[in-house]
Amino acid sequence: MRIRHVTASTLLSVSLYLTGCATPTLNIAPPPAASIDALLQQSAQFGPPDAIVPSEEDLLALSDEMRTFVAENVPSVLAPKARLRYLTDSLAIQRE
Repeated sequence: MRIRHVTASTLLSVSLYLTGCATPTLNIAPPPAASIDALLQQSAQFGPPDAIVPSEEDLLALSDEMRTFVAENVPSVLAPKARLRYLTDSLAIQRE
């Protein structure tokens, strides 16, 4: 039975190989250089970003929504470092 399995898999491999060799190649001309340049120009494809990028000073600032979330979900009786640890641990658990 093992010989039949090996023979069948060998025949299948050879037939797939020969089928791949018999497939005709496609002759597709490359696009014109102007088309390539137009595709690579990001400004031609996309407009300005919709999102407002915060300044470096405001990058890590807490919004009112963030403060409300922390007030509602993190126990206030904990020390500041413990509150931060509680928050980061709960975010890590939600990801898993």
